[in-house]
Amino acid sequence: TQILDNLYTTCIAFTDENDETLLLFTVDTLNSRNMITDRIRTEISEALGLRRDHILFNATHTHSGVDTSSELPPAVRWNDHYAAASLEAARIALADRRPAKMLWTQIDLTGYNYVRHYYTDLGETISVNHTRYSHGKRVRHTTTACPFMHILKLEREGAKDIMVTNWRAHNTMTSKGGNVKTDVSADWCGQVRKNIEERYDVYFAYYQGDAGNIIPGTHLPPEVEYNPPQDYELYGREVADVMSKVIDQEWQEIKPGPIKVKCDTITAKSNKTELEYLDEAKHIVEVWHATGLTVEAMKVETSHHIQSAYHAAFLAGREKLPEERTFEYYAAKIGDFAFVMGPFELFDSIGNYVRANSPTKYTMVMGYSNHSYSYLPSVEAYVYGCYEADVSVFTPGTAEVLASRFVLTLNQLSVDEKAGEE
Repeated sequence: TQILDNLYTTCIAFTDENDETLLLFTVDTLNSRNMITDRIRTEISEALGLRRDHILFNATHTHSGVDTSSELPPAVRWNDHYAAASLEAARIALADRRPAKMLWTQIDLTGYNYVRHYYTDLGETISVNHTRYSHGKRVRHTTTACPFMHILKLEREGAKDIMVTNWRAHNTMTSKGGNVKTDVSADWCGQVRKNIEERYDVYFAYYQGDAGNIIPGTHLPPEVEYNPPQDYELYGREVADVMSKVIDQEWQEIKPGPIKVKCDTITAKSNKTELEYLDEAKHIVEVWHATGLTVEAMKVETSHHIQSAYHAAFLAGREKLPEERTFEYYAAKIGDFAFVMGPFELFDSIGNYVRANSPTKYTMVMGYSNHSYSYLPSVEAYVYGCYEADVSVFTPGTAEVLASRFVLTLNQLSVDEKAGEE
């Protein structure tokens, strides 16, 4: 294993006029594993005297991070370091708070992200990363990826400004093939961060969005695209170039307001399909845990359709699933700015619905947050069939319930804020 670039845990502290504080983390990990995230939130809450439900985590979803799910000594040591670094980041953020003006802009990144599932007029499903693989076929997207990147800027008095970015595209460019799968990297999100911080002398935080079925779409030649690390460095620079054309334009000022956070739960039926592959899946998981390899590095030789150790892990747990499971989701509002967080790889249809129906003028949608329950596909994804629907632990329709609850909760926060003003 080698380190291509550093992994970071980044914390932004928001405090309103009523001294209510919200900590918003983004971390260079694959997702927000339940066990380690629960531990860190509890430790920060106890150490700093903050409400646990006001300490929220998002993962950038790098596929070349450290396997935080393993119980082997290297992973345990890394998780200890991760917890200590997060607490230190929280202390630094709280100490560095300044009065700030909140600003907003939107950047069109058309062509830089794609829905990764296509289907032909004959009903053939093609699960590939780029449109060129479908040349010669009559193919259309099953959904449309929202290309807009949203940027929140915190213009601080007497201190370095902060840019908070929310977009949607899998963070997978350093795990495309070969030995690079064992490299440690923040992937292209880290390269965007590096470029923007150097160009504008700001702190930069990337919050991954509804990217469950969205992948990066490069404009790079094939000889570069499949030779990491060049591709992820160039892609990060390309995205930063597009951002730079807009960042200097006029920003919209966000009306401030009190911090409002609401955590709620949804109970949904479990997906108990695919049990015919149970024995093989269990064997793959045993080998994975015995070797300590990351799920990206482990090769899976199978006569069935199991694609990876990650896939196998979900299938292996099918028989133990209860009939129903309950999960948490969050919504937060600060004046005219709001965000929602779900513990899934949310499909873009969820984000599109929330952005179109949010009562708040400026809204961010964040997946990979606080806990991890893998993919939450749209109803259509279960119908046309795809890997994400295979490994989802919830039945069709759960995504649509969550989307409507996101909007409902944002409406409730708006009502609560107006009641407080009266």
